[in-house]
Amino acid sequence: MKYDNGTLSKMYDRKEVITDYECIEELPFTWEDLSKDEIKSRIVAAGNTYNTELAAHMAKLFGAQMKNGITDKIKNILSLPKRILDKVLG
Repeated sequence: MKYDNGTLSKMYDRKEVITDYECIEELPFTWEDLSKDEIKSRIVAAGNTYNTELAAHMAKLFGAQMKNGITDKIKNILSLPKRILDKVLG
């Protein structure tokens, strides 16, 4: 793969974009400011279940880091240009 996650992350930090792929279309992204309950209901509605054991394990490993930084990280990822997101997400 030409652009792995590390390379894309460094490019993003330098405000660079991929220039050797044709951009067919770029769509604006509108962030939905969802409540915690709305996020949970959407996840469950999509057929997912809550894994209490895994959640407890992750909370022990990452603690407050999970609560404090996740919103900013998600916003940063979703604000990438569509052509980059398509390559990253497949």
